[in-house]
Amino acid sequence: MTIDGILKSYDVEFTDIPEDLKSKLVFSLNNCSNTNLDEKTIEIRKLLNENQNLIPWFSKHIVYQRAPIELNFHTMYINLLEKLAKSEIIKEITRETYSLLRKLLETDRVIPGVERNPIQLNDKNVLKNLGSWLGMLTLARNKPIILKEFDIKGIIVEAYENRKLDYILPLVCKILTHGSQPGSVFKPKNAWMNAVLSILVEISGLEIKMALKCEIQVLLNNLGILSESEITPSTIIHTRNSNRAALQNLVETPEDNGEI
Repeated sequence: MTIDGILKSYDVEFTDIPEDLKSKLVFSLNNCSNTNLDEKTIEIRKLLNENQNLIPWFSKHIVYQRAPIELNFHTMYINLLEKLAKSEIIKEITRETYSLLRKLLETDRVIPGVERNPIQLNDKNVLKNLGSWLGMLTLARNKPIILKEFDIKGIIVEAYENRKLDYILPLVCKILTHGSQPGSVFKPKNAWMNAVLSILVEISGLEIKMALKCEIQVLLNNLGILSESEITPSTIIHTRNSNRAALQNLVETPEDNGEI
């Protein structure tokens, strides 16, 4: 399934929810603004209280239909979620965001017997927007990225080795840039943040597109880092390449030694 198809499929499992309720909720969201957010929060909270089954639908609607394309409204939606004062909704939305990102990244995975759907330009924008959204839900609110949900370090390494940096690296940079928020504990000296940045700095020193090097530099500048030299590069990529070369040499050794 294409990325566009995945985004449009969010509604298929909610056949038990009356369409008029969905329409009312969508209407309230469509008319939200920073000036009437308190009023719309009351409307939306009332709808969610009247039908608890609306909560999972509302969560998926935000993640699948709003966050991927409405970048300029991300802050307003986060404020809305905070004002709703329903912790289960933010947890559900965060979980759905992780799940959606995994699904979208799977579309470009090479699987025998399954048609591959390469990431297109519009898809890259969707991923960048979702990266910014995830960063706002987590790092900007001093919440960690859960390793078992989204292994950022592993995703970066896999992207480099499989030539997927074009869309993975901008996605990751959009997530990490929210560590620059005032009060965020995810500054460059944070152990987790530093470990991720060190991988990016290592990759920046390799042969990659200039546009990707610029993505890393912009991220570092946003985090208050003026030069890559302030971050010690990791050796993960180098070590994996060396191990791969050593393994290849072992495979070729019998023939090299003249063995039959």
